Amino acid sequence: MTDLQERFSLTEKTLQSQLELTHLLTQEAQRFLDLQYTTAKRSITQTEAQLRALTAAEDAHAVLAASSEMAAAARDRAMSYAQSVYEFAAQAQSQIVRLFEAQIAALSDAVLAATETVAPSSPVVGPVALALVKSTVEVTKAAARTFAAAPMQAARSPDSPPPVDEPSRSEAPGGGSRRKKAE
Repeated sequence: MTDLQERFSLTEKTLQSQLELTHLLTQEAQRFLDLQYTTAKRSITQTEAQLRALTAAEDAHAVLAASSEMAAAARDRAMSYAQSVYEFAAQAQSQIVRLFEAQIAALSDAVLAATETVAPSSPVVGPVALALVKSTVEVTKAAARTFAAAPMQAARSPDSPPPVDEPSRSEAPGGGSRRKKAE
């Protein structure tokens, strides 16, 4: 009966982990959709105002100035949007890595517990085999930490965009600089 309870407990933990991942991905998708909506809304509003200014221009110099302003504003909006998407992806990745590490730790603990339970009653599994299993579990945990840290280190490479503040629900990116000041 204990074996059945342990299996059910492991299955329940796996199911909970999958539900947490699904919940996390749903939240991130909602945040991304909110970002897209607010960015599109602000972009349309700003473009409309800029087009009105362009059509109200009376000479070639005013048209050139208005079109240059439109191009600069579009570039700034695109950069801000890209930085926000990058930040969302980095946050989601960080949370997924935490879930992955927790799942590996739980699985490793379950393997250790099962091995320690079976080891005393089995003539085949001696202290050397038990030490080997424990060593393997520790190496697996270390490998999981290394694999989890690699993408985070790559995200901090010099070629990656700088981190930005998350836009509020009422404000889309593109309205000014979102870069954090150096501390």
